[in-house]
Amino acid sequence: MSTKVYACPSCNKRFKREGGLNSHITQKCPWVRQAREAIPPARLPNFNDPEDFEDDPHGLDGDPIGDEDVSMEHEVDMEDASTLAGPAPSYTIPSIDSEPSHFVDRSRRARIEECLEDDPEVVVRFDGAAKVYGWSDSAYETYRKKAAAGDEDNLYHPFASRLDWEVAKWAKESRTGDNALTRLLGIPGVVERLGLSFKDARSLNQIIHHSLPMPVGPEWFETPVKFEGQRYALHHRNIVECVEQLYSNPSFADHMHYAPEHLFADADMSSRLYNGMHTADWWYETQEALPDGATVVPLIFATDKTELTAFSGDHTAYPLYVTIGNIDSDVRCRPSQHAWKLVGYLPTAKLDGLGLSEDSARLARARLFHYCMSTILEPLKKLGRVGQRMTGGDGAIRHCYPILACYVTDYPEQSLVCCTRSGSACPKCPAKKDEFGDNLHYDVRDPQQTLQAIQHACEQSTATDRDALLKAAGLTGVDEPFWADLPFCNIHDAITSDILHQLYQGVIKHVVQWSSAVLGEAELNARFARMPPVSGVRLFSEGITHLQRVSGSEHKQISKQLLGCMVGRAPKRAIRATRAILDFLYIAQYRSHSTETLEYLQEALDEFHDNKNIFLELNARPGDNFDLPKLHSLQHYVDCIRRFGTTNGYNTESTERLHIDFVKHAYRGTNKKKALAQMSCWLLRREVLHDFSSFVQWREQSSQRAVKRKHGRARIIQPGTKLAKQPAAANVSIEDLPTLYGVHHFKAALQTFVAQYTSTAGRYTSRPSDRNIELFVHRVHVWHVVKFDSLDVQLGKRITHDIAHASPATVARNGWPVAPQFDTVFVNDTGAAVVGMKGLRVARLRLIFAIPDDLLKFTFGKNSSPPGALAYVEWFTLPRTKDSDHGMYPISYSKLENGRGRSSGHQYSIIELSTLVRTCQLFPSFGRKANRAWTSATVLDDCDSFFVSNWKDHLTYQTIY
Repeated sequence: MSTKVYACPSCNKRFKREGGLNSHITQKCPWVRQAREAIPPARLPNFNDPEDFEDDPHGLDGDPIGDEDVSMEHEVDMEDASTLAGPAPSYTIPSIDSEPSHFVDRSRRARIEECLEDDPEVVVRFDGAAKVYGWSDSAYETYRKKAAAGDEDNLYHPFASRLDWEVAKWAKESRTGDNALTRLLGIPGVVERLGLSFKDARSLNQIIHHSLPMPVGPEWFETPVKFEGQRYALHHRNIVECVEQLYSNPSFADHMHYAPEHLFADADMSSRLYNGMHTADWWYETQEALPDGATVVPLIFATDKTELTAFSGDHTAYPLYVTIGNIDSDVRCRPSQHAWKLVGYLPTAKLDGLGLSEDSARLARARLFHYCMSTILEPLKKLGRVGQRMTGGDGAIRHCYPILACYVTDYPEQSLVCCTRSGSACPKCPAKKDEFGDNLHYDVRDPQQTLQAIQHACEQSTATDRDALLKAAGLTGVDEPFWADLPFCNIHDAITSDILHQLYQGVIKHVVQWSSAVLGEAELNARFARMPPVSGVRLFSEGITHLQRVSGSEHKQISKQLLGCMVGRAPKRAIRATRAILDFLYIAQYRSHSTETLEYLQEALDEFHDNKNIFLELNARPGDNFDLPKLHSLQHYVDCIRRFGTTNGYNTESTERLHIDFVKHAYRGTNKKKALAQMSCWLLRREVLHDFSSFVQWREQSSQRAVKRKHGRARIIQPGTKLAKQPAAANVSIEDLPTLYGVHHFKAALQTFVAQYTSTAGRYTSRPSDRNIELFVHRVHVWHVVKFDSLDVQLGKRITHDIAHASPATVARNGWPVAPQFDTVFVNDTGAAVVGMKGLRVARLRLIFAIPDDLLKFTFGKNSSPPGALAYVEWFTLPRTKDSDHGMYPISYSKLENGRGRSSGHQYSIIELSTLVRTCQLFPSFGRKANRAWTSATVLDDCDSFFVSNWKDHLTYQTIY
């Protein structure tokens, strides 16, 4: 069978997949790049100068913000959605503006580069790694044989039927209390009519613990800990059994990596690629230190103290989680995949009443933490050196070495783990507090030197001398850290970068505060409140300065809009500094990195440091320095990605979500007395039920073809434009369109579209004779929402969803009026592959409609294949060049000419809905002061000039440049 090959039309380079070709044309092809870079940057006009003012002025300011929870009367139901047909006969949108210059300033914006092609050019695998020593039944095969011994024909054994199993699953997953379940089942006839194999909560728990084919575990232990004359309880599990359970889980078999490899984007191996942990340096280097045939199992730990409930006062829990780097990072970062194991609950003692000073109590708590961690990780001290045979989810037997690779936590915990002083020393490198604000890079600390410095200080004869040495070294007095004897472990190197706490809750939070001081709180709030709504972006209707205890998700939404709020009022250096730190934030979250993108990441950090002093000069940053530990932590991002892969594999945003399942929900399932013991039992049952659920799904899929057909195949979402099967409003009279949707030129637009669609010419230009076309359309079907599904431009497999609205004013169920919403969208007006903004046009979506079937043949003729869904849009000017400071394109509405040189409204067209790409976030041009008469609902009507935002989401950032 022949394989399709995709060739570049410029350089004739060939690719296996279309995604690789598109990426090459967009980023790598030297002919395309040479053509782009040959165009010089254009000077932006000065709109305060009448001589520079044009008919279509560009915006002066812009602010990005929208509403991620916009009310939708007619939500797209994906189970009731239809994908639009492929492109119909091509036609050309009337030329409105001249073709813009596409100047790409690399120093100002990072983008997806040639190194992120679909297929790497060169893969260098580690020879001799992950040797298979034999084969065994996978865990599912073992469970199947055990279940078959009880009832071979019953897929749900030990439950009597699928209904029996589903009721049991509901009872545990819905967190129904045992007493409530027993009362429900005690109602006469419930058990009999449902055919249940359990009559109360106790009998269900017995089935879970004793009758399921898989073992319940790893079991929990309560180990008494004596410390400082006090007794504490350490609740934990066997760390090796937890690792084995993750390693052998058949659910992860298709998402496992057993050996390291180096990926390169080019044949001469000058551009390295970094994705998962197996493509980074740590695994490769560790593999070199182990015997031939060894399989590295990188252990990723996470700790974070958390409150048991929002109103629990001093009741806290201190969970310790573990996962393994063999599991693909896309799976690890999704809590629903259960790729993390809860290993233990550490003591949360405050050591009150012992007569200790605050410093002594802090040191005692640190020593208690390290003692408990040593207790839990004790088996790894030997196993990391000698290894042991493990059976993977694929049934292969390998000799595995579990080794601590990463420790994921926030800055205070990082200091605790590394025995460094929080606030005055970096846990990764020798940098001190007075160097945190400098753009300096140090090598990672040597753990042996850390141990020697602590030992030397503790040998001093006086406490004063000891404390002086420790303070000078930036260390604490923990003389027996848990990592001291762990093989192949550099704990300072293991500390990973943290997008959530270091950026969103760290540097971004500070930049927001400084920006508020520069603009003034009232002006900043006014701009945020006047952003047009757009899917995926929250609207802060009252601004942001009043927010208390701002969460990471709120800072994420603020960062999407902050730069637009600053343009026009903040000094250029403040804008450059803000844009640079946003560049750093977005590039740091790439799901695939290369030598080039890591250079962009470092350049963004350098540019922030070059411009950050403006915040001191404007007194926006209190004090005279930037000695912030989280700002300094950005110096380690490039190295961390090179060592452990992309940041999605070790972000605390994922581990913090684990608190909900492993701590908060578990606590609610107890009677609050000796809660940790009850939480442990509750979690055991939940875990084994999840394992049984996965096993049942595997049996359903693999038992026979008939069963697979009965339950249906997995639904695959394809990229494209989608509408609900039923319109929001059917048979709407075209006479009502101006009032409901603001569509004032529907007939003329449709006449031009019909002429274009039915024309046999390769390129059609609108002409006066179009107005003579007789139309038979007097009603249309209307949708208020369209959904876009797009592939991840880096990995080519991850779907991102987007929604655009074209909805009239309505009244909510509670009687409150709902403002109309007509979103702005990107339109592919060429039909060719899009390169940055080249080939894209911004339009305002006014109407989503389809011509009724009974009118199609009269409109387009019998010999023409009629179009699918259509859209009425109002056009913006073509983007000419982006600003050198904030990096965004200024645009404005394209105007109609009335024949006397005066504008008479916005230019419009009817286009096929399939040419829409996704929503576009626009920042209004506020100037020095936001117009207080504008509102979020009306700003697209009141304002004429805007900036095209590339901060809406990661896909927009990576593709709009």
